[in-house]
Amino acid sequence: MQKKKLMLAVREYNNLYVAVEGEVEDWACYVGKASDGFDEVKRYGDKISEKHARLLFPEFRKLRWRP
Repeated sequence: MQKKKLMLAVREYNNLYVAVEGEVEDWACYVGKASDGFDEVKRYGDKISEKHARLLFPEFRKLRWRP
């Protein structure tokens, strides 16, 4: 049985931050316009810094950051 991957989003003003768990217990976070929506930001958003991402998404603290 495949483990379900964690994916979360936070809206901050006009920005949408999308955090996505990877295949090897790692994760990354992307930002884009809130109006673009979750899937668009996940696919085409700009990657943010690990420091900022960890502040927004403490749920990912046990995973390592994807460089």
